[in-house]
Amino acid sequence: GGAAVTYTISGNPSGVTIDASTGIISWTDKVLAGTYPLTITATNSAGAGNPVFYILTINAIAPKDLVYNPNNATTTTTGSSATPSINNGGAFVTYAISSFTKDEGTFTSGSPTGVSINATTGQILWTDGVAVGTYKLTITATNSAGAGTPAVYTLTITSP
Repeated sequence: GGAAVTYTISGNPSGVTIDASTGIISWTDKVLAGTYPLTITATNSAGAGNPVFYILTINAIAPKDLVYNPNNATTTTTGSSATPSINNGGAFVTYAISSFTKDEGTFTSGSPTGVSINATTGQILWTDGVAVGTYKLTITATNSAGAGTPAVYTLTITSP
């Protein structure tokens, strides 16, 4: 109609936006996998045009960029790591300690006695019952598309 157009969107989940001047739809990597029916409306000084219906489908990918900051701790007592950052790949992520080594020794499946992980948040927890030594923990994040590249967290327990 010759006048400036403004675009709006409805039905969008958190993380999905539209550029009001160009109509370009964008989304962050935090939008969960799924199918989202969106309604796009263009409006100018003469009014709104007929809405356009758009289906946005987000497919899950394996999680990536699992990072603990800091990625180590040295302690004599009970404690916990920071919650890691991660690109969830568009799906709910669960965390596990898949293996560890102690003092550069033998690779062992699972986690050392006294060390656990919150499967929902990825926070690593340890009790004062963990034996003295340096543990390299391999942490794996998994979603419906598979497992991402593991992270390594180094936990050093010293004598009190």
